[in-house]
Parts: sequence; structure tokens; C-alpha cells
Amino acid sequence: MILPTVSVLDNPDFKECLTACLINKPAMVIIVTDTGFRATEVDKQLLSIRDKIRSGSSNFLSRLGLTDISGVDIRVTYANVADKRRQMTHAILYVQTPLVTFLDDHVFLRPAFLGSVVPVFENPRIGLYGTKKAVRRKHPKAYSLLGKY
Repeated sequence: MILPTVSVLDNPDFKECLTACLINKPAMVIIVTDTGFRATEVDKQLLSIRDKIRSGSSNFLSRLGLTDISGVDIRVTYANVADKRRQMTHAILYVQTPLVTFLDDHVFLRPAFLGSVVPVFENPRIGLYGTKKAVRRKHPKAYSLLGKY
């Protein structure tokens, strides 16, 4: 899984997004930021996120409880540029698996996401797969003209 980000401290969704990635137990999660400073911020948050997952105390685990993520190789790197495409290009150099998942830093995967996607690629004619996206509204009662449609 490749997770590009340029905002860690001011992104309220980052911790939940990263937790959701880790509990899917991919072979590797590569978090790529734009600067070394932000990579250090990710490293700091990662310690807390790992501890909460291991102890089962993360708010984002719902009913999963203790989760062993010791088999997940986690890498934090930076591309020296705040450009998602260039960050993904930088991160893909670290990939050591036949499948790659790219996701934004505000996406919340279900705990069994990878388990439901990987079998699709057992068919040799499949090379790309898209998923259905559900939107989580932050202000569901907020009125907007487009919200009526």
C-alpha cells in the first residue's frame, strides 16, 4: 500500500486512514511525504498508532480488539516535492510485491478490504481493479444546493 500525504498534523483523518491500512495486514505500507520534517512527524504518529493497534485500544478498531501487525513492513520516506504523482513515483521504487494499492490520506478501508480485493487478481486477465466508494459526510445536516440532488 502506498499512502502519499503532505499533511499529517493538520489532517484529522490521517490516524484513522493509517490504522485502517495496517489492520488490513498488507505486506508493506509505504507512507511518502513531501519533506523530511513531515516524514519525522509520520514516524512520531506511527509509534502511537502501532501501540494502540497492538493493545486493542485504538478508537478505530471497533470490535477487532488486539490485532497483530508485526508482519507488516512499514516504511516512511519523502520525495522532496508536494506533488502526489511524484510522491507515488518515488514510493513505488520500494515496492517488493506483485500488487500495489494506492490510496489517499483520507480514505478509510474496511478491515477485510485486502482479503476481498486480492482474489480478483487470481484471474490473469485482470490487471486493474476499482472499488465502490462510499462518502462519509462530516456535516450530514449541512445544507447545500447540490445536496438536494
